[in-house]
Amino acid sequence: MEERYTKIMEKWFLVDPVLFQVLCTHKLTINGHISCPLRSGRKMLEYNPDIVREMSDKALEEAMRAEAVRILLKHPYERRPDGCSQKA
Repeated sequence: MEERYTKIMEKWFLVDPVLFQVLCTHKLTINGHISCPLRSGRKMLEYNPDIVREMSDKALEEAMRAEAVRILLKHPYERRPDGCSQKA
């Protein structure tokens, strides 16, 4: 995953610097317990290696783009569903 991630990030450095900068603020971390390919929060970009392994490079890039946009919109940090406990 790290190789694929680096390849996408190098491409974004040239063609999409905003997404590059956003993801540079987050640490790439393995989390085999999540049920989605990628998840952002707590300054981490977590990924499930079993799911990501099955994804094409294009699909991985689109998933990374979606997480970068979510970070730009501050969804993982400010958006709270109704009834969400701050302690949780």
